Amino acid sequence: MANHPGIIWRAELGGNRAILVRMDLQHSRTFVLAAVGLTAILGVAALQPVSAEESCSNRTVEGAFALAARGQTENLEHTTANLGRIVVDGHGNLTGTLTVSINGRIARGQHVAGTYAVNADCTGSEQFTIGTDPTPRTADFVIADHGRQISFLETDSGTVFVGSATRQ
Repeated sequence: MANHPGIIWRAELGGNRAILVRMDLQHSRTFVLAAVGLTAILGVAALQPVSAEESCSNRTVEGAFALAARGQTENLEHTTANLGRIVVDGHGNLTGTLTVSINGRIARGQHVAGTYAVNADCTGSEQFTIGTDPTPRTADFVIADHGRQISFLETDSGTVFVGSATRQ
């Protein structure tokens, strides 16, 4: 698809079925004709605009992601790196398993659990715990490439910890 401003439209077909249509604003006349044709063929009452092309929600990042992150933690006293798999449910919850290195000490199989919220501008925040440490951690993130890439920054005091997650 061309990289022009657009709108995503959703047509409910019933029975948990729907069609999503992207309208390129440079070709709006063609879209209107196609929408009328779809309505006549499918018996859809109307196409409803869902969002602007770059709009995001919790569902944008639903799925499994490979995660890699590194930086300084614990008042910048520890060099830390994480590598693992995170599963995001599309409803604000995340779980996963990480291998964690803190100053070269390796801990495999560290469970991650938390919550997240995505803003319409494709930014968001999350709160999570890792392993047996009950301390909640927080991060801000930005979503790119239509939900295929997430870059994040831990926002807790005393940390400089960044990473990315790529859809599997």
